[in-house]
Amino acid sequence: MKIDTNVVNAVILLLVLVPYALFIFKAKHETSSLKKKFDHLAQLNNLNLEWLDSWNRNLVGIDIKKNKLLLVQQIDAVVVHVVDLRTIGNSSILSEYKYINKRSRKDEILQIIILRLEGVDGEITDIILYDHNRSYCQENELLHAQKLNEVIQNLLSFKPTISSAA
Repeated sequence: MKIDTNVVNAVILLLVLVPYALFIFKAKHETSSLKKKFDHLAQLNNLNLEWLDSWNRNLVGIDIKKNKLLLVQQIDAVVVHVVDLRTIGNSSILSEYKYINKRSRKDEILQIIILRLEGVDGEITDIILYDHNRSYCQENELLHAQKLNEVIQNLLSFKPTISSAA
């Protein structure tokens, strides 16, 4: 009788633990394959990424010497952005919130974060860093976006001219 109870307990324990282990293994596999793709794209573009950041399914790196940004995102498929920062005049972060009334307080839910890159020729490029409808998990999304924008702004503000370099 005691053996039957132990077998049932072991089976129930396995039924609970195996899905969690599979979930963790799959997430690590997806992250490592995205990192390999990121490294491969950096090598293809001859980038030496000195500044790196990663969160959720976003990997971003900046080659400070070449002034290039590499952003790889796993949304539905892998999305790659390679941006030459020498052609960018300004960058900004746009965020949108949805407000929900719960009892006596008002909660705000982050809906979307966009990195807006304005070219020196006036062309605007919007890169969606977070979309509530596509991603169910938040990991300080706005903080990472602001940090990325700050690094880009620092690179844009330091553009030596020929007269200042001489």
